Order: sequence, then structure tokens, then C-alpha cells
Amino acid sequence: PWIACAGFFAYYSHFTLARYFGFSLAHPIDSADTAALVWGWLDGRGTYSIIRGVDILSIHFHLTHILYAPLAALVQKPWVLFLAQSALLASAGLCGFLMAKRATASDACGWIALMTFSAGIPMINIIRAGLIIQIGVASLFLWAVYFLEAGRRRAALAAWVAYLGCSEQAAVVSAGFGVYACIVASLRRDRAGVFRGAAFFALSALLFWAMMKVRGW
Repeated sequence: PWIACAGFFAYYSHFTLARYFGFSLAHPIDSADTAALVWGWLDGRGTYSIIRGVDILSIHFHLTHILYAPLAALVQKPWVLFLAQSALLASAGLCGFLMAKRATASDACGWIALMTFSAGIPMINIIRAGLIIQIGVASLFLWAVYFLEAGRRRAALAAWVAYLGCSEQAAVVSAGFGVYACIVASLRRDRAGVFRGAAFFALSALLFWAMMKVRGW
């Protein structure tokens, strides 16, 4: 699976870089804004968008792009951010493989999951979008769930925080995951699990409300 994911990384990188250097990005303003926001953390501007002229938090809850800042400090070229994004997207296939194999103990199921996540229509549409923070939502969500199931709570928390920092919509999906956890726990007659799911839902809903307040809604 590692070699396969490396191949998808090479494909994603070639596709996005070809569009970048060919001046044919699907969302050039969003891509430029994301790159400027990453450099903004290095220049001390924080979340202020020099392209839009406002704080980005008043438009979208974007904080995860700060993770790209160390890489941007090392290689001060916009194209390096596309490589980082391609690596994050390619990791979704590996995560799918690990999750499926863990659940079924079958390599075949793992490979089906890898190909579904890496070459399915949703992923193809994602890589066409350009350099956008929301793109990391799928990969980070999968890793958060995988680490949670594997009992690696610190890694799960780190992935979940990064996931929530991608966009305000992430909090809505997080709340839905809390509902799902409640249903599964109730079927297993696990009262503690129901409580944890309900708490997760409540915290996610509260976070979404706070995000909307930051946006001025």
C-alpha cells in the first residue's frame, strides 16, 4: 500500500503542478489566498487575508493552513504547498487500507478501500479544485477515525483538531459522527459510549456555534 500511495502522490503532484505552472487552476483566487495565508503566519499577519482585505475567519474558519508554514519557510515557493496537499490527499488511500484491513482482516478489502479513496470520482474532483484548505477535510477525518479506533487517542485528537481547523463545515460532520457514535453505543447497550457520543455531539455543536459567532452570524 505504501508504494501505491506513493504512486498516487506522484500522480496528484503532477496533475496539480501542471495546472499551476500552466496557469489553469480551477480556483486561482482561492489558491492564491491560501498561499498568502500560509505566508501570513510567517510574516506575522496571522489570519488576515491580504487578497480579500479581511480576516479570513470572518469568511471561513481556516486555521489548519498554519501546518504548511514550516514547509513554506524551508522552501519559499508556492508550488511546494501543492506537494504538501498532494501528500495529504494520497495518505487517504493508505488510511482506507489500514481501516478496512483492521475491520475485516482482509488484504483484498484493504486494497478495495485504497483504490476507492484514491481513484474514486470524489477524489478526482477534489484534486481538480486547486490549493484550498477544505481539501484536507477527507484525509484528516479518516485519520482521526482510524487513530480513534486503534486506541491512539493523542494522534486522534491531533488529527481531529486539524480537521476542525479546515472549515466550519467540519464541525457539522463532527456532530453527525457524535450521533453515529450514540446509535452504535445504544445498539451495543453501552451507556458510557452513549454518553461519550452525546458529549461529542454537544461539543461539536457548540464549536459550530462559536465559529458562526466569529464569522459575525
